[in-house]
Amino acid sequence: MKIDRNRLTRGRIFRTLCRRGETSRQELSDLLRLSMPTILQHVTSLIDDGLIKATGQFESAGGRKAVKLVPEGEIKTAAGLEITKHYVNLVLSDLRGRIIYHERIYESFSPESPYFERLGRIVNAFLKESGVPPGKILGCGIALPGNLDTDSNRLVFSHALGVSGVPLELFNQYISLPCLFVNDANAAGLAELRDWEKLPLVIYLSLNDSVGGSVFVGGELYQGDHFRSGEFAHTHLHPGGLLCHCGKKGCVEAYLSAWTLAKETGGQLDVFFEKLERGEGKAGLIWRRYLDDLALFVNSLCTAFDCTVILGGYVGGYMDLYMADLQKRMAAENVYDISTGNVKPCRSQRKPAALGAALQWIDKFIDTV
Repeated sequence: MKIDRNRLTRGRIFRTLCRRGETSRQELSDLLRLSMPTILQHVTSLIDDGLIKATGQFESAGGRKAVKLVPEGEIKTAAGLEITKHYVNLVLSDLRGRIIYHERIYESFSPESPYFERLGRIVNAFLKESGVPPGKILGCGIALPGNLDTDSNRLVFSHALGVSGVPLELFNQYISLPCLFVNDANAAGLAELRDWEKLPLVIYLSLNDSVGGSVFVGGELYQGDHFRSGEFAHTHLHPGGLLCHCGKKGCVEAYLSAWTLAKETGGQLDVFFEKLERGEGKAGLIWRRYLDDLALFVNSLCTAFDCTVILGGYVGGYMDLYMADLQKRMAAENVYDISTGNVKPCRSQRKPAALGAALQWIDKFIDTV
């Protein structure tokens, strides 16, 4: 099959613009290592097709001011849905990966027909309430906790939801948009990595109600031989320790899920961190134990992979203030003099799994421009 190099180049330029939000022709030329005539040709065609626009100028450091180019982000949007045991997160993203509308609905999961009917009503109502015309919505991405086999279109198993062998079509049968499916931690990692320069190897550790992870090699998602790469939740942290909902004892998830913290405040993680900041109740003791366990596990990841580890999910969104405490604990257990600076808090903090699910459709669209 003949490769259309012009289309590939045009797509690279548009994708770069969407991810950066704004740039100049010269910066595009430098970033993509393309000649200025090539940049000028494709930028002109993208402007003519209404995909980008020139708006204003950058401040000059000397010489002529560069024209500012920005994508027409809302000409197309995509919906993202994250399904958890107790609620669903919904987002609507523009082409730049910005969340333009979002909502969380508390709805306990059940593998029965009434749940899937309610799910369809929730998504369809969300789309209507967003005010975005249906013709501008590319599709809906659905993020699920567990092992997905997209070849056989099944959720193979999900400890978090307590099910196995569920046909994926059940989740989207009442949704008014075409749907794509993705593992929740992979989706969150995809959303996060858009905000980072390409790194050779990255592990994204998702600290949600369930613990997951994703691995990126050269900026690409590595899924493993059986699509289970990054399934850290049920590896052992403390053999013979706390009982996990999977039936084993001592799993990572039993110690590092967001629920470990939030269960002390009626399931409200934000309230837990408010109490922690005020020094109320047992929050300080619980958090110190959590950091000890997190340091132990992240040290293991750093020892095994010698790469950047990004702390994501609900807990990762609070980690900015506590990185020094975590790194101190890691250093105390550090055998190989690993740089604790390779451990970073996440940048994508607003419903990253739902956003990552939506970005599947955004990326598909960009590939066609």
